[in-house]
Amino acid sequence: MIVTGQDGTRWFILKDMGYGFFMEDGDVFAVQLQENGLPHDDPVVFLVDDFDWPQDEIDKLKRMMLSVLTADLSVEEIETLNAL
Repeated sequence: MIVTGQDGTRWFILKDMGYGFFMEDGDVFAVQLQENGLPHDDPVVFLVDDFDWPQDEIDKLKRMMLSVLTADLSVEEIETLNAL
């Protein structure tokens, strides 16, 4: 699911992983989700590079997040993706 925060930040939510992802200055960050499936209001932010995962898994996740979060999607396209 893709959501836009109050400050205009685009989030990619992966509920099954329990994280929301956003980009800042070309880096991908992760925030744990609340029970309602949205990022915490006062989050602890993790740099995806710091995950305790194999580097190839981190690289795949970063590529996916970069492509999703930087895509120039219309509101209608985002709603369609969220409905899938």
